Amino acid sequence: MASLHITKVAVGCTNLEMLAERIAERAAQGWAPVYTRHRPTRADELIGGSLFWILHHRLIARQAILGFDTSEE
Repeated sequence: MASLHITKVAVGCTNLEMLAERIAERAAQGWAPVYTRHRPTRADELIGGSLFWILHHRLIARQAILGFDTSEE
């Protein structure tokens, strides 16, 4: 079965370098968490797929989806 992919808008970033810095700041132990309001409905199918970052209506970067976790916040 093929993995699914998702897109996310890089809100607040003006260029690729700014997004790369944001991801590097969040990186801990080889992975960089990305936060969303709701867990994707098909989360299990997304593992192994990619998250494509959108900036100025263009796909500018790809990040591997390693898994999902929940937060109490």
